[in-house]
Amino acid sequence: MKIGLAYAAYIEGKVVKAMESCISGANAAKHGISGYIANNFSDENWVVTARNVQLANGGSDVYALGTKIALQNVLPEQTATSGFRYLEDSSIVKTGFLPAYKEVPMIELGNALVPNTINGKPQAIVSDKIIYMMAMGQYKPVKVVFEGNTLTVEKNPLEHADHTYTLNVNMMVGVDVIVGSKFGAIILP
Repeated sequence: MKIGLAYAAYIEGKVVKAMESCISGANAAKHGISGYIANNFSDENWVVTARNVQLANGGSDVYALGTKIALQNVLPEQTATSGFRYLEDSSIVKTGFLPAYKEVPMIELGNALVPNTINGKPQAIVSDKIIYMMAMGQYKPVKVVFEGNTLTVEKNPLEHADHTYTLNVNMMVGVDVIVGSKFGAIILP
């Protein structure tokens, strides 16, 4: 169980780092997505980024991905007539963020801790400062390639007095960004 969780966190970390490197500075221009990245959350940045991603992907619906901490920043701008969060107070209390904003569904990304930070100052793998916007039904921007056998049992528990397993995980993993469909991001302060 622990091997599987550790390996899943490792893959998640590689995917997240690939996405983060793709939206940073020169890499965003290299991948052709620099026009789809906005700094700071505002209604205008949200709507413009969602519209641009939708139009660049043939009108596909757009969804937003982020950690719970990132998604809780997506709230309506308060005015005298807006009421309490557009009557979505029960969703905010239950999940910590709105289920959708301006017709863009929001999905929470799972998170894990960076290895070797558990006993010190814990660091999460997924940044709480980025909300990604992706088109539904289009090419996903990160490709993960596996090669090799996933698991080898080196010691059979029935042949040893203490009935323990010895497992050897042999697998090569490749993770890279291939922007076949445009995606956007809102970088929070």
